[in-house]
Amino acid sequence: MTIVSATSVLYNIETWSLVKQSLIHFLIMLVTVFPCLVFSNWFPNNTTQDLLKILEIFLVSGIIL
Repeated sequence: MTIVSATSVLYNIETWSLVKQSLIHFLIMLVTVFPCLVFSNWFPNNTTQDLLKILEIFLVSGIIL
């Protein structure tokens, strides 16, 4: 995904703290990657609980990576 690669430049902005860089990166991933997970039909997404499970997978994967 191009947006994932494009956000790596955030970490080259030396005037931003690591916390700010990470938070902005997370928000961009949340807006771009999370909807792809929801609409890809790789996971069931019929209920709110299903969406929360997808969000959990997104968050755990992001923390691990």
